[in-house]
Amino acid sequence: MVDQAEIAIDSLSPQIKERVQKIINELNGLTSDVEVKNLLRARIDFLQ
Repeated sequence: MVDQAEIAIDSLSPQIKERVQKIINELNGLTSDVEVKNLLRARIDFLQ
């Protein structure tokens, strides 16, 4: 599935490819923030 996504992204125009890459990076950042938030919440729950 990742290979198909990479092939699809590679077939895009350079401008669209750049926008898609920015969106992917932003989504990855959001995921990381959620994971950190969940870890902090779990730690707080553990300490109580």
